[in-house]
Amino acid sequence: MRKNYDVIIIGAGIVGSMVARFLSKYQLEILLIEKEVDIGMGASSANSAILHAGYDALPGSNKAITNVMAVEMWPELSEELGIDYSRCGDYVVAVDEADVLVLEELLERGRQNGVPGIEIISGEEMRQREPLIRPDAVAALWAPTGAISDPFAATVAAAENAVMNGVHLMRNTAFEDFIIEGNRILGVRTNQGDFLCRWAVNAAGLHADEVMHKAGVRPEFVIRPRRGKYVILDKADFQLTRATVLFPTPTEKGKGILVAGTLHGNIIVGPNANFVDSKENKDITREGIQEIWEGGNKLVPAIQRKHIIAEFAVLRATGNAPSPQSKSGFW
Repeated sequence: MRKNYDVIIIGAGIVGSMVARFLSKYQLEILLIEKEVDIGMGASSANSAILHAGYDALPGSNKAITNVMAVEMWPELSEELGIDYSRCGDYVVAVDEADVLVLEELLERGRQNGVPGIEIISGEEMRQREPLIRPDAVAALWAPTGAISDPFAATVAAAENAVMNGVHLMRNTAFEDFIIEGNRILGVRTNQGDFLCRWAVNAAGLHADEVMHKAGVRPEFVIRPRRGKYVILDKADFQLTRATVLFPTPTEKGKGILVAGTLHGNIIVGPNANFVDSKENKDITREGIQEIWEGGNKLVPAIQRKHIIAEFAVLRATGNAPSPQSKSGFW
């Protein structure tokens, strides 16, 4: 195994794998390391599988810019990598006049962010499009560029393509420290040995803060894991009228508990969002599932417990850096 690289990427989730694929277009020696036995076993293995249109991000923020850019990249990207993708659109559903004010703010944000086709529709129109939506819905924000994909297949496809293009992939290879001389990173130290590099990319997900601190970067920045639980419904027993994404109006905890179609034909409900102390704590609790159940029923009352066939939890990275978006109560 080569010991000297131009670039070493730490973490082979969706971000690390996509970065590796992109850089593999150039004449570079690249090493992609992953501490787990396989790629994509962190947050990339358990999420909502949604490509967000970009209307909720603060105008002018990096998130707003990248959301809108990324959702336009996915049709071509999915074709190149041979992965499933569906531009099904998404809705944010309002149930009272206070919610409508939130929709109006999201609409304005979306327009400033350049989200195409975004509009507010009436509750009657929402019920015509999705008869199973709660009967007292008064309005909904419609974003036609919202989409769903397969994050597991995308991670694998990107990593495979990178390897085909010459990227070296090492699994069971845990980052331990940087090799530093003065203020320059010369390489990384792992449980599989030391590797030199000109550049290092931190794509370590939940552990990205620990990697940063090893380099002496922003010691005040800390990632706290936020655990979200999901349930999956039996596609033989329950279906929406069309495979779309239904959001409640957002709160200070995030976008809320959604009900969404998937490319596999099932309906997914979740997630909640609760801070936990451990970056390994993916426990599923009775209280958490009850919260998911109640949240899903607020959007689609027809969902019943007997429809649930699986449940899982994921940990999301939440940093302590102040966000200007938190002023409005959602992110």
